[in-house]
Amino acid sequence: MLLRRIFTVISFLLFFLFSQNKLISQGFDWQYSPRLPFETPDFFLGVNGNLTYYLHFGSLDFTENYKCCTFTNGEGVGSIFGINAEYWQTPTIALSGSLSYMTVPGNFEADGEPLPVYPSGIYYYKNEFNSKIAFVATELEAKWRLFLTHFFVGAGIRIGVLVSNKSEFYEKIVSPPEGRFNDGSQRRTIANGVISDIQPLFFNPKLNFGYDLNLGLGTYSSIIFSTGFPIVNVSKDSKWLTWIFQLNIKLFKG
Repeated sequence: MLLRRIFTVISFLLFFLFSQNKLISQGFDWQYSPRLPFETPDFFLGVNGNLTYYLHFGSLDFTENYKCCTFTNGEGVGSIFGINAEYWQTPTIALSGSLSYMTVPGNFEADGEPLPVYPSGIYYYKNEFNSKIAFVATELEAKWRLFLTHFFVGAGIRIGVLVSNKSEFYEKIVSPPEGRFNDGSQRRTIANGVISDIQPLFFNPKLNFGYDLNLGLGTYSSIIFSTGFPIVNVSKDSKWLTWIFQLNIKLFKG
């Protein structure tokens, strides 16, 4: 008797789960009324935008006629905007792709060599390296709904083609407070400073965690937190790796 009841409960739960899985394909029940039938699409197009935090680390030798410092850590906040598409292969698995414009800023600081300056004494310097890199990037991703909810996990890869690379180098006097360069300032631009060339291609695997938000018939938004892992040097000749942390919002219409 007890086994029959357990079997009945399990059968009911399985029926409920499978019926729900069919009902809320793509995560949403857009069949609002039998009088207003709606065929749930499998393919969606949309736009995306995100706020991105970049954490750089490596060993970048900076030279101004001679090696004067090594940059090891930097950070920056950038943005990515583009278009995307998503195809639901099953009610719980989706494949997506996007094409975006990606800015990768980096701000580095390193102590410079102390120099004796007559008659003021020893001058202490700090060197700054501001990098502004831009890529046209494509992303290929897959995602899995969690337990028939609107939460999901995903993984993918980002491939970027370099389209812009601008670098600015500065030197500033830290002490003494009254220290000045020849032009009377405490900060000067280093015109002939160089860092090794940037790679023309950028590869970045990523993991995602997000939530799909219903916005109405055939429309939804994906809110995604993602982490990109450094596997390829940004620089051709020096160690320069970058972690990428993103808050991404995608809008889809089927």
